[in-house]
Amino acid sequence: MPPRFSFTLFCLALACGVLCCFVPTSHADDTPTLPLGLRGFQDMGGAGLSAVQHEAVRQATGPPSGEPRFRSMSAPQHAIFEGDFKPRNNDVLLAIFADDGANVSRAEIGADGTLGNWIPLVGRLGVGQPLPDLAQSFALIDVPWDSTKTYRIRVDYKNLFYTLNTTDIDGMTLFAFNGGGTMTDFVVNVDRLQYRMGGQGDWEELPADPLKVSVGGSIEFKAVPSPLNADWPANKPVWSKTGEGVVLPEGGGGTKMVTFDQGGDKTVKATYGSSDTANIK
Repeated sequence: MPPRFSFTLFCLALACGVLCCFVPTSHADDTPTLPLGLRGFQDMGGAGLSAVQHEAVRQATGPPSGEPRFRSMSAPQHAIFEGDFKPRNNDVLLAIFADDGANVSRAEIGADGTLGNWIPLVGRLGVGQPLPDLAQSFALIDVPWDSTKTYRIRVDYKNLFYTLNTTDIDGMTLFAFNGGGTMTDFVVNVDRLQYRMGGQGDWEELPADPLKVSVGGSIEFKAVPSPLNADWPANKPVWSKTGEGVVLPEGGGGTKMVTFDQGGDKTVKATYGSSDTANIK
């Protein structure tokens, strides 16, 4: 085989290998919100920074056999992790280790449960490189903490590339050290439904008896979250209906304007964790 032809075949094979190994992931609009404490948080207690870095490398490299713990954090490819963090002292430090892309932010939770403004702590971390690589995948979060307060922590994680070979490791871990702290998983539930006829006026609580609406009329429903001031994850809660002639717009969201084109018994239901149902005549 002529040398030039052999080189051409080699280049084609190499290009094919690259294209087959690195596949950009698609990020759906219905990005799930997952509990941070169960999926990507580790309390290191009184350990120092060197111990945290060592643990990050250990998680990335994994045990000699079996799946590394770090890999188990990677699915789905795009997820929002949230949890409520309570620091043990004012000197606590956080650090994040992520392979591809992670944004970390926090919001202070008031005494009445209200959520303050989101403050960004770490911008996009990692560039899709193999792990471990502390230079690009590890970020220290050195910000003031108040041990008398609780903070909502959000990690927006994107696995930018999925590698078909088994040496690629995907995932992220948020570490608390230098005293550490506790992470309570934050879960949003549907507390109850409220309504307003035709989308006008103040929100009202559902009555004991079915709501009455004329044919062609509309009722706007609002899913009240629990905790009260929580943000709904994208495309949540899930809305459903029963009965004929119920025009329910597709998708999720905290409110829905529903039109009723026929008479008869109907229901509108919102579900996320728990559910509530409105009965309509």
